[in-house]
Amino acid sequence: MALVATCSPLYVAQRKRLRGKRLLARAWFLGKCLLLVALCVGLAWGSKRVYSLVLEAEYFRVRTVEIRGLTTLTREKILYLLGLTEETTLWQLDLSRRPASGISQHPACHGAGAYAVPGGQCQQSAHARRR
Repeated sequence: MALVATCSPLYVAQRKRLRGKRLLARAWFLGKCLLLVALCVGLAWGSKRVYSLVLEAEYFRVRTVEIRGLTTLTREKILYLLGLTEETTLWQLDLSRRPASGISQHPACHGAGAYAVPGGQCQQSAHARRR
């Protein structure tokens, strides 16, 4: 009796229809997975690209450097000791460590301080040692 039920044309048509639905469901799931992977790859690539563009943006370049307290050293010497170039951006400045590496170790300087000002400015104060 069970053999007769499996060979009926109605049963075969139902199985074909279910097979098609299962195939469509698997294709839909695979499509969603591929779309998710493509979205993740696109976000990773885009964030890397945007990050590099922001780091190199002209808007964040140091345009103005104000140096106060010059008596012994010249402005160019202080800029050289700080390592500031025309390519330096505000993101590359580490003002907490930068003065300690250059200016404060120079024998003519008593103390040095630096801080960033919004708008691409860097202010530096250097005090000459009294002899």
